[in-house]
Amino acid sequence: MLSFFLIQLLALSAYARYSIFNEVIKDPVSFAQTFSQVNPDQVKEIIHIIEGLISDGQTKKSDIINTHEEAVSVLKGATQDLNDALWVYETARGERLEADIEVAKLENVLAAKEDEERAASDKKDFATAELNTAQAFMDSEVARINGEKAIFEQVIDILGNLPESLIEGSDSFQNQNIPSHLAPIVPALIQAARANPGAVSKVIKLVEDLIAAGEQVRADVTAARDGKQNNLDHATDIHDAAVAATIAAQDDLKAAEDVAAKKLAIEEDLEQKWEDATAVHDAAEKDEAAKRAIREKEVPILDSEDESLHKVLEILEGLL
Repeated sequence: MLSFFLIQLLALSAYARYSIFNEVIKDPVSFAQTFSQVNPDQVKEIIHIIEGLISDGQTKKSDIINTHEEAVSVLKGATQDLNDALWVYETARGERLEADIEVAKLENVLAAKEDEERAASDKKDFATAELNTAQAFMDSEVARINGEKAIFEQVIDILGNLPESLIEGSDSFQNQNIPSHLAPIVPALIQAARANPGAVSKVIKLVEDLIAAGEQVRADVTAARDGKQNNLDHATDIHDAAVAATIAAQDDLKAAEDVAAKKLAIEEDLEQKWEDATAVHDAAEKDEAAKRAIREKEVPILDSEDESLHKVLEILEGLL
């Protein structure tokens, strides 16, 4: 029976290795003692098979360990890549948040500049209206004063040539366009000079005073107009500066928005890379866990099997 078993083992290598392996695992010592009466050549053949089984076990063990170590290495690299991706992503996110804060700040600056510009525009409009009113009043007063001055100068000329004016009579102003408020005054002045030729110089002085009073009014309304013009010029300068400040604030805001948009694009790109790195890391972590479980389960079994095979090998070698 034993010889038949040996013949089958030696004839069918693959089956022999499998059968011997099962027998060894069941009871290594009993299996080895079975061949105590077998001739040395057959024992050597069995030893050769056992050595092959040991080699196969070591190869399988080495493959399992190497596979797990490779998975550990891959996981380590994936972890480093994930940490790097998270670092650059969080850095980019921080920079984008800072850019958003800058945009918000410049939006407030722009709003303030726009308020200042509107206020300056209102003041400029008010100064323009005041100037127009002052200009219209000055034009009216200057026209009135010019008319009155022309008449007063004519009166002075008549009074300076009083004998001739006396010959011409008192109707010399009948065809003159005398303002209504001067109509009673001019003839009265001339009549007074006619009545008292010695007082002509006093009358002339009175007329000159009236002309001087008119010129003072001209100066006053002109100064008032000039003051309103200065106010408008000042308001215009302030408004122009406010417009320039608003434009500058708009440019600053646009530049900050462009920076924020670029940083957002970078953040989104790095976020995607971080998510990809997370997926790779999770897959590597899962793979490492699975291969570690195989290693933790299979290697102790292989070590036990190897121990049994070496025990059998030691006994068989003792039979030679």
